[in-house]
This record gives sequence, structure tokens and C-alpha cells, in this order.
Amino acid sequence: MAFHSALALSIPFSFVPCRSNHQTLGVRTKPSLALFKLVNPLNAPRFGAKPTGFSSNPTLFLRRFRARSSLGDAADDEPPPLVGEDSAVFELAKQKIASWVYFSVILGTVLYVLDVVWIDNSTGFGKAFIDAVSGLSDGHEVVMLILIMIFATVHSGLASLRDLGEQLIGERAFRVLFAGISLPLAVSTIVYFINHRYDGQQLWMLQNVPGVHQLVWLSSFISFFFLYPSTFNLLEVAAVDKPKMHLWETGIMRITRHPQMVGQVIWCLAHTVWIGNSFFPH
Repeated sequence: MAFHSALALSIPFSFVPCRSNHQTLGVRTKPSLALFKLVNPLNAPRFGAKPTGFSSNPTLFLRRFRARSSLGDAADDEPPPLVGEDSAVFELAKQKIASWVYFSVILGTVLYVLDVVWIDNSTGFGKAFIDAVSGLSDGHEVVMLILIMIFATVHSGLASLRDLGEQLIGERAFRVLFAGISLPLAVSTIVYFINHRYDGQQLWMLQNVPGVHQLVWLSSFISFFFLYPSTFNLLEVAAVDKPKMHLWETGIMRITRHPQMVGQVIWCLAHTVWIGNSFFPH
């Protein structure tokens, strides 16, 4: 009895039955889970008794173990349910010919209007816009910086007003307004950079090195895969379908949460290797 009392005081959960009407905590012996269960002390196993959780038959125990292992492996093989959207999914059966006809008409109309209103020097305002910004400084690098700041301010500013704008004029109208302002500014900024890309100091010249052209081409090609989740839904880009907010979960989002930014960085690094110019004057 003294041995039993000392043992009961030395461990937090006693298996020794005691003469009390209160319940104590005992350990339920189960191979897969170790859970605590309230048991009646009168029904608790005596010290030294054989555990009841394991079968005395080794063959039956191995069968149970294998069955539980196979069930666990099957559960692990099942993919978890998607919380967001499956990115870059294109189901041909769900496409409508009329939607893509509308898209082609809208794309052709936008390109024609962009050429007449902005790109063409005889009719567009693009040249006047560049001349106005160029009059602020004689340095091409300063003009380039101003063009980037104008585009970034307008582009990011309109994006921050998306919720309010969609409430006022609707999703499709706001998408047309957003693209109609951002696209001409982006074209002017890119064209100005192309026209002055060799105005600075030539830091390196790797264009004749074998493999560099292929590396730049491959990097530019890979960069568009990072843009894929953001630009694949062309019907929403052209506002043929109602623009929606997307939360991609699969695909390129497993590599980076900002695929468009990473794709643009890869594209810029590849062209920097190819051009090798500082863009700043001598």
C-alpha cells in the first residue's frame, strides 16, 4: 500500500484505483491518437495489467496497422480544395464565338483610334505631349524620369480609384477609361526610351557574344509566363466580359505573389544586358 501511495504521488496521472467518488484523468491507449479521457476510477485498469488498446494477435495488429497506413496515404494524396481560383484556365467548350468577335472588333477599333488620336504625328497628340515634357529639361534622362513618373501616377492613381469608379460608372466603363488613359502614356514612355536608349555611356557590348542573343530572347519569353495569370483573360481586359477581382491560387502564384512585377523585372534585366548603356550623358 505504501508503494502504491508513493507511486500515485510521483506521477501526474495515476492508474492506481483510489477509494473516491470523484473521477480522475486516465490515458486512453490508442495506437493512432493519444487523447485524455475521463474514466471512472473503479473501472480503471489495475497497475501491471495488460493494455487493452493492442490486440494480443500479432497478425490482426499488423492488418489494422496496414489499413490505417493506407488510409492515411490516400488522404495525403488527395489535393486540398482550392480557396482561390485556378489560374490560367481556358476551357474551349465554354467560349462563345460572339464574345471573341466583339473582342476582335474592339481591339481593332482601339488600335485605330490610338494611332489617329495619339501615335500619328500629323493627327495625334502624342508628339505634342512629348515636346511639352521635353521642354522641361534638356537632359534625356530627366525627361525619361518625368515620363515614368507621369505614367506611374496616372496608372496607380486610377487603380486606387477602381472601387469608387466602378460604383459611379460601372465596371466596363471604368475599364475602358483606365485603358484609354494609361495606354497612350505607356506608348509614349516606351517609344521615348527606345529612341534614346543609346544616348548615354556604353558600359558594355555583349551583343556579339555567342549565346547572349538567345539568353535575352529566352528571358523575354519566360517573362511573359509570369504575366500570364494577369493578362490571360483577354475578354475582361477588353471589357467584353464584366471585369472581376481575381485571387489566383495555382500556377505561377506558387512561385511569386507578384507575377507581373517579376515578369517585368526579368524583361528589363534581359534588355539591360543587351543594350549595355547607362542612358545618362557623357
